[in-house]
Amino acid sequence: MAVLSYKCPNCSGPLTFSAEKQLFACDYCRSEFTQPEMERLQKNLQDAENETQKEPAKAPAEDADFSSRVSAYTCPSCGAEIMTTETTAASTCYYCHNPVVLSGRLSQEFKPDKIIPFRISKEQALAGFKTFCGKKRFLPSDFYSPRQVENIRGVYYPYFLVESKIEAGVQATAEDVRVWRVGETEYTEVKTYSVVREGEAFVDGISVSALQNSDHNMLKYVCPFEESQLQDFEMTYLSGFEAEKRDLGKAELRQQVSDIMNNTVEGMLRDTISGYRSVKIQNLNCRTLADKWEYALFPVWVLTYHYKGEAFVFAMNGQTGKLYGRLPVAINKMLALGASVFAGVSALLTLFLLGGGPA
Repeated sequence: MAVLSYKCPNCSGPLTFSAEKQLFACDYCRSEFTQPEMERLQKNLQDAENETQKEPAKAPAEDADFSSRVSAYTCPSCGAEIMTTETTAASTCYYCHNPVVLSGRLSQEFKPDKIIPFRISKEQALAGFKTFCGKKRFLPSDFYSPRQVENIRGVYYPYFLVESKIEAGVQATAEDVRVWRVGETEYTEVKTYSVVREGEAFVDGISVSALQNSDHNMLKYVCPFEESQLQDFEMTYLSGFEAEKRDLGKAELRQQVSDIMNNTVEGMLRDTISGYRSVKIQNLNCRTLADKWEYALFPVWVLTYHYKGEAFVFAMNGQTGKLYGRLPVAINKMLALGASVFAGVSALLTLFLLGGGPA
């Protein structure tokens, strides 16, 4: 199946996005291009194609362009659905390492609105992987093998970013306690108040994963991402990387988002109630006046190791470098160490018993 390939205009080699340089680079002739330059190159190519076909030059519709140029592959083993371009190594699944199958074009509804481009390079991610593992002695022997570490993949994960304007009101019970002593008698006075707060609140910065079947611990512990670096989505950012296709929409996530919003607003209203010994929220009413949902892709480096039927995942936030990982333990190495320690202790005991110990 033909998919989009970004070619270097100087040598026709494949162009990929360099996280370290924040440029689009050619590994063959070492040419580098900025995002505006890439946009001009794509426009020139489109104009040239239209001229060849003797048709009036016209820019393709943005959404139609996305759905016609980006493909997906599905892993038959673990079910991962990945968005990809031709420059992406899509012959194996980044998670389970099994062969994958191209499943067709992506529909327009899966076009992201925003993206945080990778800022951590593959070399930096591998260095972080080695540092993370450190001097741990009980890792399997092939854990650091070249074949294993080369399986690391840069993957964009899907999230929804939500901001809302909310009308809210809260009813609370507050208590003020005063204690004093007269002679040998201690007195306690408790005053109870009914407190009401109402107002409008604007809540932003809420992000929720748009994947149902995923490693939620991984997606939780590589967060947060710095959303100030969000860019408008361009397909060129996918060049050389992979992107998980979302399998959850607004309908499935609305309750989760509502719970987060309500908790946030409750905390904001609670912070306005001060001067009391204790405050207990009795009732909270929230009504969404307006909200905005944006579909975004966040960058993560992922390396998966399979050991005794279990998948161990190492992940690094592709923007900030924050790490997450589960490391396997080679039981044979632990047993070998235990045996050597036991042999050493036995030898020392034998010397003590036969020789009466050191002079």
